[in-house]
Amino acid sequence: MQVSFDIDANGILQVSAMDRTTGREQSLTIQGTSTLAEEEIEKMILEAEEFADSDRLKRDRVEKRNRAEALTYQAERVLREVVLDFGMQFARDRRRASSG
Repeated sequence: MQVSFDIDANGILQVSAMDRTTGREQSLTIQGTSTLAEEEIEKMILEAEEFADSDRLKRDRVEKRNRAEALTYQAERVLREVVLDFGMQFARDRRRASSG
């Protein structure tokens, strides 16, 4: 799939997508219009600034959880590789050594 984005000086966005295997192509034009009053824009900016710290904390927590899940997956994969490389005998020997 090949996707291209073109934006002109007037803020008009042209999006085109082509499936390389079938040759089928589609495009879409997006023209932005703002109907917000200046007061509404200012209010939205103030709200964004007000919640920036809590949003940052939430993002940090999500990133830490994702890293922890990735490390857990990596550790499980390495353990599976050890079992495949050395067999269950290796694991049993280590288990006996630590419990004895």
